[in-house]
Amino acid sequence: MNPTADNETAFVSELTAHQTMLGAFLRSLLPSQADVESLLQEVNVTLWNKREQFEVGSNFKAWSFKIAKFHALNERRKIQRNQWLVFDEDIIHKIAAAANSLSQSRLHEKQRALDHCLHKLNAKHRDLIQARYQQGESLQQYAQTHKQNPATLRSILRNVRIKLKNCIQLQLNQG
Repeated sequence: MNPTADNETAFVSELTAHQTMLGAFLRSLLPSQADVESLLQEVNVTLWNKREQFEVGSNFKAWSFKIAKFHALNERRKIQRNQWLVFDEDIIHKIAAAANSLSQSRLHEKQRALDHCLHKLNAKHRDLIQARYQQGESLQQYAQTHKQNPATLRSILRNVRIKLKNCIQLQLNQG
């Protein structure tokens, strides 16, 4: 095998190993799941196009997160032009730094804890969480679809988030 093929194989391996972390990182910076999925694809294309700039053995996570952060900042500017509520640029940099410091194993621990706690919820609460955070559905949309009061749903969602947070903390402390 030639050195270029070896480098490309190593690059693909790194890119694949960091997909979950890149997605979580972008999710922490953007308002909707649809934005995250679309932007993750753009980040992957940019990473692929810049793959020759990556040095095998260097910190792929730091390099890829830096590129993802610039994509998120550009996306933030687009969203801001459309009058969405967005984080201040300084907050984006702070979130990026904090997310970059998370280890992959810690992220997997948190994901396992979240999955465990989601399965403990009743079906209605799990459906609400999934609609709101995985599908990006607004509470207003969910309320109309399920013929419920938005204020009641907001209260339920707040209580379910508290329940999830406490469950996740308990899982992480036990593990």
